[in-house]
Amino acid sequence: MVFNRRKFEEIIERGDFRSFIGEIECEWFDCKRQPYQLDSEKDKRELAKDVSSFANTLGGYILIGVETTKSQDHFRDEVTNLKPFNQNLVDAEQYYKLLQQWVYPEVEGVGISWIASSDDDSKGIVVIKIPEQKDAVKPFLIKNFIDDGGKKVEIIFGYAERRRDNSQPFSVIDLQKALRSGLSYDNQLSGRLDGLEALLQQVISGSASTEAGSITAETVTARIGDALRHANLEDKESLSLAAYPKQPGELQTIFISTEESIRRRLERPPDLRYGGWTLETHERAEIVRGEMIRAANPGYKILDLYRDGTFIFAGFTGSTFLGWGSDAGKINPVALVEIVYNFARFYGFVLQDFKETPARFSVKIGLRNMHRDGTRSHLAPGASGSLAQMGLRGVSYAPGNEMDVVVSFDAKDVNPGVMAFEILKEVYLWFGIEQDKIPYTTTEEGVTAVDPEMLTNL
Repeated sequence: MVFNRRKFEEIIERGDFRSFIGEIECEWFDCKRQPYQLDSEKDKRELAKDVSSFANTLGGYILIGVETTKSQDHFRDEVTNLKPFNQNLVDAEQYYKLLQQWVYPEVEGVGISWIASSDDDSKGIVVIKIPEQKDAVKPFLIKNFIDDGGKKVEIIFGYAERRRDNSQPFSVIDLQKALRSGLSYDNQLSGRLDGLEALLQQVISGSASTEAGSITAETVTARIGDALRHANLEDKESLSLAAYPKQPGELQTIFISTEESIRRRLERPPDLRYGGWTLETHERAEIVRGEMIRAANPGYKILDLYRDGTFIFAGFTGSTFLGWGSDAGKINPVALVEIVYNFARFYGFVLQDFKETPARFSVKIGLRNMHRDGTRSHLAPGASGSLAQMGLRGVSYAPGNEMDVVVSFDAKDVNPGVMAFEILKEVYLWFGIEQDKIPYTTTEEGVTAVDPEMLTNL
């Protein structure tokens, strides 16, 4: 049965908390190992932050007494253990009081209940239920001042900063009113802005046509460097992928915001599954210098799409993204294979947006800072859970600090699975791993490709 809110409610009603083990945290489901300690300023802030974040979206549940760890197969935390406790360890009235003091406006309908376990009715977990809130009263802000080691800091949107002598921000009440008005105004103008951007596209296309000639290696290298700098990845371990046509063309919908435009696809790129590694940055695509659009999540990943059809992805290979759930320096194989497949799949949409589809395109594959701060990045053969992935056999370390390889493809009927495999093959070979050890692939009639179904079924 798919894990959804209905299944969640059924588990809670039965007190069968063991059924949560193996489930993945999501937008409406969060877990805490132990109760919030309300004598701690940090935990007060954490409770207010957690509840307000659910209130600002579609509501959800916080379970207290449930332990999670980073999943090897999902870009999420996974429930791995239960920590039920006696009912007297949580005072629900104190939780309610703190939320009233710390969150503005008040979140309606919050429920805080201790539920006994079906295994032992003397112990249980706490469920905090946050109902979906009306858009008219959003956003919900954290409003209290806290004392952090003698420095006064104020929480605004869950962001703490030291108060400057010359800085006098709005009161939380005035700020909330301004934001609410601004969000409403933005919604009213969205249609007009889409039309204005469409007109801008026509003007730009008529006054700044793409220069003839090939896209040079120097140009691609400079663009990758620009992306890495903007994403604050220049000095961090990272993977970069840059797909570009042999001859520059012109994308048709790059500066248009209609639902079917390539710009909207960049903001909401296709993915394979919930909780997987996706290209999505959760940011709007901004027009930069009239030559590209950019969506970035600094420190993690960036997407740059140029009007001539160059598409660049760069992502952090450390433990908070492509090295998720792994030891220091280890690249997660599921993350690597899935992000490369999603890159290849997205470039298929880019090819469809050309006014004239190019005959061929290339992909420049880059790894940076693989030997950093005394740690060598490493990769192991096989799928998640294999002996090699558990560190028992066959781990391969980066042979150098940087890698740059270019592979070329025929743009006609490009297969994202085959394209992804050819990219991954270069990465694995650079690490000294045979291509038949690349996981989540299948071979038919001598052609090897990443199998998206194998990833979807994880």
